[in-house]
Amino acid sequence: MKDSNFIKINYLIEMGCSNTPHSGTTLLEHLIGVYNILKESGAQEYVCDAGSVSYTHLTLPTTPYV
Repeated sequence: MKDSNFIKINYLIEMGCSNTPHSGTTLLEHLIGVYNILKESGAQEYVCDAGSVSYTHLTLPTTPYV
């Protein structure tokens, strides 16, 4: 069975986040950073997940709402 973080990151890659520039890096790196900040601050997993996909529908024009 694949790790849930592996599945989540692969989803973001499939959506094009690893090829989308954002804030001097890629959108994927930004979203992983948001996830990590939330996780380190003690947020629940579902909050971390929501934070890590929060910009995909705004940044990627073909991304469905998650």
